[in-house]
Amino acid sequence: MMRRRQWLLTTLAAGVLGGCGFQLRGQVTLPAALNEMFIDSQRPPTAPASPLQAALERRLQAQGVEIVEQATANSARLILLSETPRQRLISTDAIGDTREYELSYRVNYTLMAADGQRLQPPTAITATRNIVYRETEVLGSFETTDLVNRELRDEVAATLVWQLQYLRDPLPFDSPTPGS
Repeated sequence: MMRRRQWLLTTLAAGVLGGCGFQLRGQVTLPAALNEMFIDSQRPPTAPASPLQAALERRLQAQGVEIVEQATANSARLILLSETPRQRLISTDAIGDTREYELSYRVNYTLMAADGQRLQPPTAITATRNIVYRETEVLGSFETTDLVNRELRDEVAATLVWQLQYLRDPLPFDSPTPGS
């Protein structure tokens, strides 16, 4: 009897959460126009993928998007216009030694449909974190900086994929709005 009640409550909770639009974090529904995508990182064809491009490929493939090596007649083009990691000093101690840095990672991108129409105007995403510098832990500070930079890249990739879900039944950016 107790197991049946637990099963019933679990089923009821799942139904309520599903009914209100709840989704697990990281799960997005992308429009069909993005089922096949070419990520153009503006690098020479022989250059390796940037870490951001690799993170985007992983996230998009997890959402069921087929990533292609060359743009095709059926593939949307995600164009990474720029990637800018940045480190900025934000505080020092009384003798001028660094105490805190701000790390940021900014990407500018645009999205084109397979037919060449712009689906997303040039858009910027920035992720920022502050880190404390301890001169007694110099090696640890470098490792922390690398870790935070990877996290910032992953956050930017996640935000970009999250933004793409709102292109359902996309109206090309360059088209007039309905009724105008």
